[in-house]
Amino acid sequence: MSDSLPPIPAKRFFTIGEVSELCGVKPHVLRYWEQEFTQLNPVKRHGNHRYYQHHEILLIRRVRELLYEQGFTITGAKNRLDGGEVFTPITAAVGAESDDVGTKPDNLPPIPAKRSFTIGEVSELCGVKPHVLRYWEQEFTQLKPVKRRGNRRYYQHHEILLIRRVRDLLYEQGFTISGARTLLEGIVAEPLHVELIGIGKTIGDQLRKEPSLVHQLTPEQFEELICDRLFAMGFEPRRVGAINRKDGGVDVLFWPRMTSAFPFLGAAQVKHHRNPNSKEGPATVREFSGTLAGHPFNAGLLVTNTSFSPDAEWFAREHAKLMKLRDFNDIRRWLLDNFTDEAEWREIPSSIELCPGVVVKIR
Repeated sequence: MSDSLPPIPAKRFFTIGEVSELCGVKPHVLRYWEQEFTQLNPVKRHGNHRYYQHHEILLIRRVRELLYEQGFTITGAKNRLDGGEVFTPITAAVGAESDDVGTKPDNLPPIPAKRSFTIGEVSELCGVKPHVLRYWEQEFTQLKPVKRRGNRRYYQHHEILLIRRVRDLLYEQGFTISGARTLLEGIVAEPLHVELIGIGKTIGDQLRKEPSLVHQLTPEQFEELICDRLFAMGFEPRRVGAINRKDGGVDVLFWPRMTSAFPFLGAAQVKHHRNPNSKEGPATVREFSGTLAGHPFNAGLLVTNTSFSPDAEWFAREHAKLMKLRDFNDIRRWLLDNFTDEAEWREIPSSIELCPGVVVKIR
């Protein structure tokens, strides 16, 4: 639990404003958590005012720790609290040379006594699709399968154990990619320069129910969300560097995942704001336009979880033809897997005049 939180006064009841200050959590988030965590049941009196007791403040601080510091999803935190482990940290080790690491689901087969395994064999042994294994190879630097002819991957015994541990953290315990990576990063100290991203299904489910929670994500989680949505669109996304590190003005590269007769390379810049009323101005669009012009990119995507100012939209429309601006309203559609809405065509004219008298209707 964060040492920066103030001590809890010796009193019986606390208003939602007092609890907000004591726990470092906004009142509207507290109301949302009340719906998600049945253990939170404040007394409601006249005018529907909430009054919390001492043990509920302790619970809120625990939820805050699980979500904000340990990297759990809402579902993962609920499972942890429902399991009666409210004050028990996770200490399971990874990488031991034994199958018995306490994380292997009963329905997974035993690992054969052989030196190396193909990605197809690992997929069956761990219950994880091959393309997900390739994601995780980029997300968790400890995964370093040997690559031989034709870029085929060959995994060793200890890497299968690690994959099963990652699977347990993400699929069973409800961690996000970032949370699992933070838990496991003590195993190896290598920096991660280019990352392939995914985001936990449970976070996506929560955002579909309440899209405004996108403002509560960390910048890294928001980048993960955008990568997840790009993948759902059929692209192969790759994060460039890490948050707050030098990346050349590009946060994500993407290209068609399937073989295409017209391949292209896209670049995305992702802008995250805590305040939903913040607007991206023309300076951001100008800078990203310059970045696109200096590299062999065929498309640019500037995404924010808020909105763009009229000047920013004007500059993109008049001076950055390869760039698309996408805001909170677009993210709401993407969360519902709606990628073919008419709004996605807004940069494409309904018709184009190629020369005087020659007009081609597009849509």
